[in-house]
Amino acid sequence: MNGPSGPAVVFGTGGVAVAVLASRLASAGVPVTLVSHSPRASERLQHGVHVVSGDTDGVEHRIVRPERVLCMDDVGSVGRAVVTASLLVVATSAGDDVALASTLRAALGRRSTPTTVLVCTNSPHGAGRLGRLVVGTDIPVAPAGLTFAGVLVDQIVTNVRGSRGAPTLRSERARPLLVECPTGESFPVPLPDSTGTAHFTEALAAKLCSFSLGHAATAYLGAVRGHRRIDTALATPR
Repeated sequence: MNGPSGPAVVFGTGGVAVAVLASRLASAGVPVTLVSHSPRASERLQHGVHVVSGDTDGVEHRIVRPERVLCMDDVGSVGRAVVTASLLVVATSAGDDVALASTLRAALGRRSTPTTVLVCTNSPHGAGRLGRLVVGTDIPVAPAGLTFAGVLVDQIVTNVRGSRGAPTLRSERARPLLVECPTGESFPVPLPDSTGTAHFTEALAAKLCSFSLGHAATAYLGAVRGHRRIDTALATPR
């Protein structure tokens, strides 16, 4: 990773942000700062998260300990983290984009080097939308070289209820991440265990029509039987 050498900054403290992104970065020796919208979540994550990952071939337990956990309300600390970050990743809902764009706009303008903001999204236009909100232009590449690229996460993560001590997340076996690289453009993919693709829209469609379709069908059939959670539906014999 070129440019600033500060911790990677991950916006979001949900399952994907922690069990997929922060865990992957920590395993590669990259320190991580998590940014949460909730002071309560920030406090709860200070001492780490227990991530249980794997499948029938084996299970791995690890504690993901972020170097820092910040709250979006602490605008000064978040801004300084963005200015010195070695990597910026967004794993929040699209509904948070406007508030996030305001924070990013102020901080990114103070960086000494350009960077790529990786945006976990299920929309082919998710990264571009955030980019337009930040730089105020119709193309998601600012004159200074700031780029917004989508990231496809193909991995289920759930909260484990009733866990004591560190919060616990249950994750499928890690799969390589796909990072959007516009046609004709080439830049290093700075996220561990990931690869760039010029066919991001097609990859998203394939995910929604195969990977996500099974989840939707299970949720529907489970709801018909009165279940509220997919794991409960899967545990039903018929």
